Amino acid sequence: EVERRRFQAIIAGESERLTPLVDAMLGGAPAAAGGDGDAGRPREEVADFIEGHANHFPALEAEADTLRRACGAEAGGLEPPEILAGRLTGHLEAVHGVRTELKAGDPATAPARVYDPATRHLALAAHLGPSGRALEAAHQIALLSCDAALALLVEAPILSGAQSRVLARVALADYFAEAVLIPYGPFLDA
Repeated sequence: EVERRRFQAIIAGESERLTPLVDAMLGGAPAAAGGDGDAGRPREEVADFIEGHANHFPALEAEADTLRRACGAEAGGLEPPEILAGRLTGHLEAVHGVRTELKAGDPATAPARVYDPATRHLALAAHLGPSGRALEAAHQIALLSCDAALALLVEAPILSGAQSRVLARVALADYFAEAVLIPYGPFLDA
């Protein structure tokens, strides 16, 4: 229950952060600016989508276990975040050709993760601790490695528009990242 609430809080935070960006990308505007007033609907759809799956996505958890094994980590065990962060950034470089670096910035305004697909460069905020670096690296791996699984999941009918699907994709990549850091299996077995 604690992990479920934590995951839902992450989704809500990511949705709040991404909604204005997605609005801008899709040419939408909030109701106050003359838009259609459905700014909250994508977040609600994503929350309903996740709840409809009982906050459990076995395909992504299997992918997370596969990644853990590919990185040399125990599939179902917990590993110190500083070790896992190193394994994940090493995987990004070895498998995807993505170079990772820490980038200084104001913790209040600097993005946690910036990926440039043209240069295959991932900048992680220097203020992130080992868990944050591991989480952001795993999120990026989800976007690069789990495209087919993410695409299939976000085609759910409950996600009625492009904005909902973009937010759901981010939430699912976060889910994958959390599953890499904290495998779900041991909690189910307990």
